[in-house]
Amino acid sequence: MWYTLTTAGTLYHFDYATESFDGVYPLPVQPNGVVGAFVSKIDNQVYLAEMIGSAITRFNPVTKKFTRFPVPLTGLGIVVVRAETENRYIWFTGFLSNSNVRFDTKTEKIDVFTDPIPGAFPTENTVDGEGRMWYSTATRNTIQYLDQRNEPVIIDMPDNGVTSPVGVPPGVNIAVHYGPGNAIWFSQLGRNRIGRYQL
Repeated sequence: MWYTLTTAGTLYHFDYATESFDGVYPLPVQPNGVVGAFVSKIDNQVYLAEMIGSAITRFNPVTKKFTRFPVPLTGLGIVVVRAETENRYIWFTGFLSNSNVRFDTKTEKIDVFTDPIPGAFPTENTVDGEGRMWYSTATRNTIQYLDQRNEPVIIDMPDNGVTSPVGVPPGVNIAVHYGPGNAIWFSQLGRNRIGRYQL
């Protein structure tokens, strides 16, 4: 299991077989505020989100080497990396910049897709059975996915009053996940409940 310690800017590994911590890897640039770790099925490498460092960092578990890719915008505040699509792209949420960030594993190119409504704070992401990337927003009572043109399709949560530009009262949706079943599951921290959107 790979995980990060944000305050230390460090990647760790826990071995299930031996039940021991067998790897401690400080990131090359400090401070970085690393908050996410994701093992890609595309290349079996570990991808990290640097919230403060404003960079995508890749760690090779074989060579134990880091490769760092600065994002094209400063202050992007990327926080979560949980989605990959088309056996090529890895997706990060740009919490502070109100965007989604796509990393191309083939070309190492970074693209940024801005949410059309300011202050949404994209938080988590997931991929459905059709390969669409969904993401949650902390301040807006909606769930959304990117269509084939990478434009967001925004879906209102039920029984929420005002949904945008800022949800009132705010649901504080910080989590989104595909499955179980052909459904998107989401949280409403501010309203003490979870929701399901059947696809």
